[in-house]
Amino acid sequence: MVVTGNGEFVVAGLLDIPFIFDLILEGSFSGSFTDAFLKRKGYFQILILLLPSLHWLSWLIKTRKRELLLFVKQEIPIGFIQIESTVASDGMPHRYIMTCAIVPKFRGHRYGREMISLLISQSLPGSEICGRCTKYARAMQRTFKNLHFVRTSVGHGLDNYAYVIPHQNDASITKQSVPAMH
Repeated sequence: MVVTGNGEFVVAGLLDIPFIFDLILEGSFSGSFTDAFLKRKGYFQILILLLPSLHWLSWLIKTRKRELLLFVKQEIPIGFIQIESTVASDGMPHRYIMTCAIVPKFRGHRYGREMISLLISQSLPGSEICGRCTKYARAMQRTFKNLHFVRTSVGHGLDNYAYVIPHQNDASITKQSVPAMH
């Protein structure tokens, strides 16, 4: 039985990189991530993608505000999410989902939805959360669609999905609020 809720984010450390690295490689084999990661140079690209997001390294090399978070339930790592946070020209926070994945044995149990819902619940009203999907990332596309993200095509087989966190007094909050987990 799958227990929903009670998932949490834990800041990933250097020792979590092999776990995340394996999830990205597996995603590349399945077609969710680029197959460029499957080449020898691709292993290096994965490390270049992940290392600047480690908390202690991001301030050292002064990268944009990036976070590499493990999604855990009852201390069991279920997946990860990598986020880059910026401030838009209107002053509102913007969180871009760079990469995310769920462990294969936990897929199909709505953990991806729970992970994105947790990200939404921890974001400020008025802020925007965005992510991009290839045409092969069908599970992620369904997750974004079910959570009311708005899809726009950016070309080259990529779609952008965006969700603006509603304000409590927003008249459309019932339409755009995050669905409850069942």
